[in-house]
Amino acid sequence: MKPVPHPRHTLGLLAYLAAVLAVSFIHAPLVLSGLIGVVLVAAGRARWRLGRRSVLAGLGVTLCVGGGYVLMSLWRGEFHGLVVLRLALRVGLLTFLGCWFVSRGNLLRAVAFSPSLARLTAIAAGQVAVFTTLVRNFRLAAISRSGGLRLTWAQRLRQGASLSAQLMDKAVANAEQNTRALRARGVLDD
Repeated sequence: MKPVPHPRHTLGLLAYLAAVLAVSFIHAPLVLSGLIGVVLVAAGRARWRLGRRSVLAGLGVTLCVGGGYVLMSLWRGEFHGLVVLRLALRVGLLTFLGCWFVSRGNLLRAVAFSPSLARLTAIAAGQVAVFTTLVRNFRLAAISRSGGLRLTWAQRLRQGASLSAQLMDKAVANAEQNTRALRARGVLDD
């Protein structure tokens, strides 16, 4: 079934993209903090649910990139705490905006004005569903094998490595298959 374009969703997507672009040019922590406050107020009653989702989504990025920066800068003797603060605020604001858009907008309807974008979005959504299913199946298999007991660190590391290898293998295979399918339909005509 072909998605029907809807101006509200398209305008929401354009507003989200404009906000992402604007936020990437803001470097003052006070302004970023103020924008987070404005967005929290504007989100209304959904602010706590969206805030929780955005913190969980952005925490890994913030910890990995921020932790890497802290370690590298301390090793080189050039630590600037403002960089870490700016990173955390920007990631928090961007993930909140992303979660807010996803909760209120329909991406397929937002890009329905362009058949090529709609097709690519549908393919990406399908890939997300495949990967989500794969991660859930791996988690359920680990629980089943452990008899419901908490996994040790070694077991979790093996599970994570196995899942990562499976995800990479599936991503490469699906990328090749999708590229062939898109070329066959004329989407990637160069």
